[in-house]
Amino acid sequence: MRPFIKLFTVAFLATAIFGCADQPMYHWGHYEKSVYRMYHSKDFSPSQEIMILKKDIEQARKKNKLMGPGVQAHLGYLFTLEGDTVAATEAFNAEIQAFPESKVMIERLLRNMP
Repeated sequence: MRPFIKLFTVAFLATAIFGCADQPMYHWGHYEKSVYRMYHSKDFSPSQEIMILKKDIEQARKKNKLMGPGVQAHLGYLFTLEGDTVAATEAFNAEIQAFPESKVMIERLLRNMP
């Protein structure tokens, strides 16, 4: 009978710990799909992806959630593809603001931006 109690206790604790997972830390929106389309879609449109990601960012702000790491940087890259260096710089700086560890890479991108 004692092994059953130990097994039940372990199973209960595991369920209690892992079964009550919190909400995701970041809001990712359509970021992964956007990156996928950029590399694999023949009809990829930076301006369309910009609109989608801007909506995702607005939804995250309304829900008081952070966008995932790299989302703002990807948005900045899309802006550079469109030739909008001002908006790209804003997006890159937003990435640095949210994730300071990205500063070295983002500053390198900014230095090499056309």
